[in-house]
Amino acid sequence: MKRSSFALLCGLLLALPAFAQDGAQQIVHLLDYVGVDYAGAVEDGKVKSADEYREMLEFAAQAQERMRALPENPARKSLLEGAAALARLVEGKAPAPAVAAASAKLRWSLIGAYGLRVAPRRAPDLARGKALYAANCAACHGAEGRGDGPAGKGLEPRPANFHDAARMSERSLYGLYNAIALGVSGTSMAPFAQFGEEDRWALAFFVGSLGTGAERLAKAEAAWRTGAAVAAFPDLASLTGYSANEVQQRNGKAAALAQDYLRAHPEALQAGKPKPIAFARSKLAQSLSANQLVKEFRIAPTGD
Repeated sequence: MKRSSFALLCGLLLALPAFAQDGAQQIVHLLDYVGVDYAGAVEDGKVKSADEYREMLEFAAQAQERMRALPENPARKSLLEGAAALARLVEGKAPAPAVAAASAKLRWSLIGAYGLRVAPRRAPDLARGKALYAANCAACHGAEGRGDGPAGKGLEPRPANFHDAARMSERSLYGLYNAIALGVSGTSMAPFAQFGEEDRWALAFFVGSLGTGAERLAKAEAAWRTGAAVAAFPDLASLTGYSANEVQQRNGKAAALAQDYLRAHPEALQAGKPKPIAFARSKLAQSLSANQLVKEFRIAPTGD
């Protein structure tokens, strides 16, 4: 094989994982919108918004089509079956909870199968997110994020209202991150390709915390400080990957409340946790102590 051909082949092989992850991320984004917005399209088996329903049909079909284009994977057959089942639910005007559950299951299966990273590498800087929002988003979404910005007037659909508690309770921070990174098809929400990963996460966290008022934030902080919700959030992925509704279903109301505080203060996930060196010293001390006890037990007189 010629050196140039070998180099080309190596380049293609190296690009495959990135291609797979990009494609899978696009599908996760589509599934997220089907799970969240379907309730606005269908109610009691009847279409209540023709435009919304048409979009749900399109997104479900796109997810299925894009799934077929993904590189081979042991879970691919199961994923394709899940995508087809979701499309049938949408076509059959199934109840919104059934569509949301099927979408969520397929979304997490896809994330696991293609190793998508659903969290930032470190706790985002919300001050940076606030500045980015003011410069790039407030014109459409409004200074407070209520979807009432001057540039958003006349847009169809209207810019998202981040104070819509029912809708935001269905959105994960990872879903918001994808909307920023990939845009939203059929709307004026364009992808922010000019932002780096850290800026996208900072903006997602800021937007995700906009609807939390001071009173609820105080209650959320108290819920986190009790320590009752600590087990629900062992890392950033557990915070960013699940919506408030999913957290409540998995871990209860206290955890869903604590999530509001962590969205506004992600650095709190690390507060109070042992530092690596201190942790290692603690474990070493425990090991030495246990070893001493074993020695004492072994040399203790037996009475024989």
